[in-house]
Amino acid sequence: MKIETEKIGIYEVENLKKSLLQELENSNSINIDLEKVKKIELSAIQLFVSLKKSCDEKGIVLTFSKINEDIHKNIEMSGCDSFLGV
Repeated sequence: MKIETEKIGIYEVENLKKSLLQELENSNSINIDLEKVKKIELSAIQLFVSLKKSCDEKGIVLTFSKINEDIHKNIEMSGCDSFLGV
């Protein structure tokens, strides 16, 4: 799943959640492509953590790709990098 927005914040999370829930119901693996994302807020990281937990419960593989350095640092600062596998 390629995210086409440059920012994932509180206002974008609701729509992203709907898309991710569809992916969760229809896939046995989910790859989230963050190439275009330049800014990420904690609400998005929390959504990814929740998605990861749901994926683990259902045996679905969740991966992230094309994460730029700033986004990686934000996820790392949240303490969720190892849990999310980034």
